Amino acid sequence: MYFTYEQPDFDVNDPGEIRRVIEEAYTNGRESTYAGAVADYIPELAKAPRDDFGLCVRSMTGETIAFGETEKRFSIQSISKVISLAAALKFLGFRETFSHVMMEPSGDAFNSILKLDTASDLPFNPMINAGAIQVMSMLSGIMDFDGLLDFARAFCMDEGHCAERSGLSLGNRDRQPKPRHRLAAEKQGRTAGRAGEDAGPVFPNVLAERERKVAG
Repeated sequence: MYFTYEQPDFDVNDPGEIRRVIEEAYTNGRESTYAGAVADYIPELAKAPRDDFGLCVRSMTGETIAFGETEKRFSIQSISKVISLAAALKFLGFRETFSHVMMEPSGDAFNSILKLDTASDLPFNPMINAGAIQVMSMLSGIMDFDGLLDFARAFCMDEGHCAERSGLSLGNRDRQPKPRHRLAAEKQGRTAGRAGEDAGPVFPNVLAERERKVAG
């Protein structure tokens, strides 16, 4: 398909046009769901029906446009990086947050720590694992797990937002970081990050608390 949103005269101020673009995007996406397979390396992902697909957009004026399975719950996985970054920006501020993690494309896989070994002591951005762990290292000094979960629920406008045990033990890597690197999470990607020059709160505390909460 790919019709409306390739047209140069598309009117972004026309609500009808916007709805038409979203519906076409949904239709194209729906057709693609049958071409792949559900990831099964994380149990929660393996549970997802392959043909589930939804698209929901909320406008600045409060209008909601939704197509497909937008009411079904699903495991957000790395989308949680957006939530933790939002929390850092809200509670720590822009300057403090981005003094410990950069805003550059890494050019590598999301779980790679190559750039930490070869290019910089700072993760390249908050959306790769190294950067997300760094953000959580900063947050662990100002909020506990329940506080972060409450923030996620408010951020997503979803009181049912919850945490699962799935995936807690999937980040182990058999390598050691260079001595100059601080571990941002023990056995979590063996990723290194800095939350400051001094030894500050690190992510293992958050992981341990999450493990305790979901077990209870």
